[in-house]
Amino acid sequence: MAFEYDDSVVLYAQKYITGLLEAEPLKGKVDPVWGSESLDLDPGEYGLIVSKGNKRIAYTFTKTELTAGYGTKRWAERMQAKANTILKRIER
Repeated sequence: MAFEYDDSVVLYAQKYITGLLEAEPLKGKVDPVWGSESLDLDPGEYGLIVSKGNKRIAYTFTKTELTAGYGTKRWAERMQAKANTILKRIER
């Protein structure tokens, strides 16, 4: 049962981060895509590719990073900080 719960939380966390990235008013649209096919990730790691124009950058999140404290204010602040870091990097 915990396995199913954790997987659901990971999906909700991914959607939350995607929403944060897509909601920001940037000079052009970003295209965040979650996946692991070409990223050579370890078990329990999740990859996020963020594209903007010709620029593509990859980020890795751990399962613990996505699920620890899920739904709390501190968790939301951590996710916002990570999204801000990603946005700053893609804007360079």
